[in-house]
Amino acid sequence: MYPGVRATARKYPVTSSLAGVGEGFKYIISLKRPGLKD
Repeated sequence: MYPGVRATARKYPVTSSLAGVGEGFKYIISLKRPGLKD
């Protein structure tokens, strides 16, 4: 979704996992409340 995230994720696994959880959380919210989609 964001350019360069995967490359950064290789250097910072913890950050990549947090980002993945954040994206998943926003995705779930978007399913429950479509009006909040970016």
